[in-house]
Amino acid sequence: MVGPAGQSQEERAVAKTKKPLTALQAAPVASDAMTRRVKKDAGMLAPPKPKGADPTPTPAGTGQKLQIKPGVERWPVKTGTDDDVAKVNLAGGVVRSTVEELQAASRPQVLDTDEQAYQAKRIAPVETTVWQVDCHITAVKFEADGDYHLVLQGTSGETMIGEIPDPDPEFVRPPSPFIDDIRRARAVADAKILSKVPAMQFAPMGKYMVPLAAFSAPVAAGKRTRLPRGRKTGPGGKAPPGTTFKAAITPIAVRITGVGFFDRLHGQMGVAPNGIELHPVLDLELL
Repeated sequence: MVGPAGQSQEERAVAKTKKPLTALQAAPVASDAMTRRVKKDAGMLAPPKPKGADPTPTPAGTGQKLQIKPGVERWPVKTGTDDDVAKVNLAGGVVRSTVEELQAASRPQVLDTDEQAYQAKRIAPVETTVWQVDCHITAVKFEADGDYHLVLQGTSGETMIGEIPDPDPEFVRPPSPFIDDIRRARAVADAKILSKVPAMQFAPMGKYMVPLAAFSAPVAAGKRTRLPRGRKTGPGGKAPPGTTFKAAITPIAVRITGVGFFDRLHGQMGVAPNGIELHPVLDLELL
């Protein structure tokens, strides 16, 4: 049966049950011009370069030419060259745990009030224990301090950080007892994790290069690049060439072993609420 407006009885019944669109549902997608204006006003877009400016990206703006050099904050503890490294309890065995359990560890308040006092000292028991966690690596980052920064995701979806330092003596000074393990973990990361990254196409964003998918609008062809394939740690542990970068990857199931460490909270990618990390990572096994 068809009504005067050409609608069937069923169509009229459905029309009566439809609710009017909400303001959000009725809102159009912003025009390209408006999108750009809002992002520019929010400081999300770099200002255009003046005429005659050097077209080469600046080091601070692209991550392409940053000098790779050792870090500063609690660097001795991060690399096993601190006064307390002998307190790391290997004789007691590696302690199995999870991302979620490590996130539940109490953060030492002293690190937020007097971090300098612990520049070369450890806080027991977290920082004197070697932990082992089964998890997924979901993102990687090559830092300006030479570290491979790995985002470790637990079964609940919670995350924490694992860091593999550059084993070059400039970064991990002798006689760190961890140097051989760091070197092996770095080799596994080169072969099984970092080797996947050069296939991606990147563009500059802040001080890092990020995959093109990180942008909501197309990136100019002249600003696109692929990371060099020779990113592997060189002979003797020399830092890999090229740019600092960060990228999400297809999750990789791993068993990761490392020394506990509490880092300063400053919005790191994948950071745990209490700032706990495995730093340095001493072993990396794909599951």
